[in-house]
Amino acid sequence: MQIMEDKPLFRILVTGYGPFRESGENVTQCIINDVFGSWKPDGCKLHSLVIPVLWDAVKKDFLRELEGFRPDLVISLGQADGCGKITVETDYYNIAIGKDNQGLEWQSGIIVRDGSRIYRTSVDIARVMAEIQDRTPFAIHGGIRGMDYLCNFAAYLAARYCRALNKPAKNIFIHVPPPKDLEYEITLRALRALFEEILKNSAIMPIG
Repeated sequence: MQIMEDKPLFRILVTGYGPFRESGENVTQCIINDVFGSWKPDGCKLHSLVIPVLWDAVKKDFLRELEGFRPDLVISLGQADGCGKITVETDYYNIAIGKDNQGLEWQSGIIVRDGSRIYRTSVDIARVMAEIQDRTPFAIHGGIRGMDYLCNFAAYLAARYCRALNKPAKNIFIHVPPPKDLEYEITLRALRALFEEILKNSAIMPIG
């Protein structure tokens, strides 16, 4: 009798951040709790990580998760104050500027010495947005503005990790406005739709 082996699970890693200095709760931590605590896509293994707003924590904790969990899809989230739309960032830069929660800066301001100047998302974002943009508050941004702090740091490392694998791993980074800039329930509905479309366009297996 032939024994059928189970298909390997499609691994999804989602990252967000803890509070930034005295600003209170980070919206990305809320999203991880409210969306990914109940989102159970078929054929997938989901793991989430909330990172302290510290340069060393991003480098050590995030890399440890990448290397240990070996995700097929990395969804990185960051908070963006003053913006009324969820912004899908397509470009990630080898830049690290600013002080973290301990008042520390990152070395020379370069994430990886001799690393690529820029990585781009490996998700077909045009195809994803074609399905949902008309009914959700999204923007797509591919410039350097707002992409030099810790959230860009993690997005850059995720992209670098995906390019180094011998399999079609995907990565994307999303800036999320806090509730004062966009009603939280609207944010949740929009992100659920976005995550479903990203998964449909990234997975190597049918998603139920």
